[in-house]
Amino acid sequence: MGKNRFLTRLLSGVLVAAVVAGLALLVGGVADAAPPAGTLGTLTITPATGTDVTALNAHTSAPCPTTADSSVVFITGPVGVANPTFPPDNPFPIVTTTKASFSTTDPFDLPFGLTLKDAATDRGTSLQAGEYDVTAKCVKGLTQESSGTFTAAIFFTSPTAYNTGPVATSTSLVVSPVSPAGAGTVETLTATVAPVGAVGSVQFKDNGTNVGSSVAVSGGTASLTQTLAVGSHPLTAVFTPTDVTAFSGSTSSTVTYVVSPPPASATTSTSLTVSPASPVVQGTPVTVKATITATPATATVAGTVQFKDGSTALGSPVSVAGGSASLTTSALSVGSHSLTAVFISTAANVSGSTSNTVTYVVNAHTGAKVTDTKLSVFPTPAFQGIPVIFLANVAPADAAGTVQFMDGTTKLGAPVPVFSGFALLITPLPKGAHSLTAVFAPTKSAAFAPSTSTVVPLTVRSLF
Repeated sequence: MGKNRFLTRLLSGVLVAAVVAGLALLVGGVADAAPPAGTLGTLTITPATGTDVTALNAHTSAPCPTTADSSVVFITGPVGVANPTFPPDNPFPIVTTTKASFSTTDPFDLPFGLTLKDAATDRGTSLQAGEYDVTAKCVKGLTQESSGTFTAAIFFTSPTAYNTGPVATSTSLVVSPVSPAGAGTVETLTATVAPVGAVGSVQFKDNGTNVGSSVAVSGGTASLTQTLAVGSHPLTAVFTPTDVTAFSGSTSSTVTYVVSPPPASATTSTSLTVSPASPVVQGTPVTVKATITATPATATVAGTVQFKDGSTALGSPVSVAGGSASLTTSALSVGSHSLTAVFISTAANVSGSTSNTVTYVVNAHTGAKVTDTKLSVFPTPAFQGIPVIFLANVAPADAAGTVQFMDGTTKLGAPVPVFSGFALLITPLPKGAHSLTAVFAPTKSAAFAPSTSTVVPLTVRSLF
């Protein structure tokens, strides 16, 4: 009995050695690709998921040709690693030459002789994460002449767990240095793809637009260095598997990364002067002037100035010319005013600034009669190209002076003399929204006080 068992083992060893030598010629040099399509079909590995100690079975998709009388199954992998458990030039015979269940008329089963853990132990090594390729050959006798092959792949997501279909992946993204970063900073985008054995590439994206070229995943990570422009960047990393039958694709969560503009290389200071000197009588034209000084003096001073009374804007922003900007208004009410000028720079790397506060007092006319000015505008609505009629009514009717019609802070024509309490102006207005007022200025401020009408809004429309 012992002698027969020894002879059986010896014969099996000779057969395995011959088959391994033959398959080395068949599969040599296929280390970095999925298994080539079998010439006869595919294998279905069951169970579809399991561990390194699961008993596996391969089922052929078709029978073997009649030129074969047996079959053998080999395994190689992981694909693409430096030191595979089962090298392509030395595949492991997971099913030695067998005629059991072999068929030339129907598909058949090929139960694995060992678990993959035991197979690795036989080779004095251990399993690794990655793709293992399974090849079944239809062969004839001791010559091991092949009549065709069936193939399949097993994907180990770790050294102890496998899956036979596309393995789900997850991708995460980290950007360094931490946000926000200064302009000109070199950022490193690093994507981590799980499981580690996933083979493919990562395309980094900025709001859906590719950032650089795709980067191959190595050891579960892919990195790219980039200098991002000033602004906010919604960044993602998109993993695309090399073999979609092995791994699924995945996209990271969005990382919002902010690149700040460079610090200003020049600073400014703004000073404010108001004339005439405070206090003044209500209705007096008051001029506010901002003067902007840059450090260094060679820096460009360009931009606008917004004059303010407390937190309220006085008119629209005024463009800076020759380092200064000014505004004249007669609309300051009776009382104390806190006037400032805010410079908004439009020059690169030149900062804005806010002036000192000037306290300015406007007094009511002593002994002067109070006046009331009302404004009527015709027609309503108005149309582009058709003159608009402005009619100011100043009370009392004997108040002598002029009316300046205004559109916001813009004067409409010259002041119009008041006759019997009325002043009239006829002028076209451009298309758009307008804020219209009438400002009464008395000829003798000691006799009558100035007054300003309430704002009359008017929209000028296209005629056609």
